[in-house]
Amino acid sequence: MAHIPAAERRRQIVEVAARVIGREGVAKATTRRIGAEAKANIGTIHYTFGSKEDLIEATFAYCWDIASEIIDEAVKAGEGTNGTARELVTRYVDLAIADPDIIAAQYQLLNWALADENRKHQAVNLMRQLDEVVQKALQQADGADEMTPTHERLGRLVVSMLDGILLRFVVTRSEEDIRVDLETTIELMESAFARAASA
Repeated sequence: MAHIPAAERRRQIVEVAARVIGREGVAKATTRRIGAEAKANIGTIHYTFGSKEDLIEATFAYCWDIASEIIDEAVKAGEGTNGTARELVTRYVDLAIADPDIIAAQYQLLNWALADENRKHQAVNLMRQLDEVVQKALQQADGADEMTPTHERLGRLVVSMLDGILLRFVVTRSEEDIRVDLETTIELMESAFARAASA
């Protein structure tokens, strides 16, 4: 059997942990269950992460990295604020359809952080960071030197609308419904962006 570099093995285990968490929730995502699916023994998991807590923290960070990558790709592909917002929601919906367990894991991990007073700040910080990254993406797409209240409002709107359709999809797993919701979201965003531009 070929040797797998430690960093690659670590990433594989985190990816599997995200899928298990997405399907089963944080409480049921035991290191034994994750190890079995990742084809890694418990010793390897504990050696790599130290504890289940450390593995969950790494998975939380991994899910944030996925969101950041999608936003970066949307900024590169989109034209203007409206095009960037459209790219962002479309790419996230495409990910949800291709890998619903990852989207479910993001919500499970957010709830995990919210349920613990010592971790609640992680959930709050994550939402703030997501808002800020989307707002900055809209500012960049607009070619503006400074963040405006309009970028802030529209950024929060994009995040809220996307969260709504993704959460609905996590529950229903209906590709047909999420495609319709995506079209409606894009129409509503275009209307909001047009109103903001004319104000």
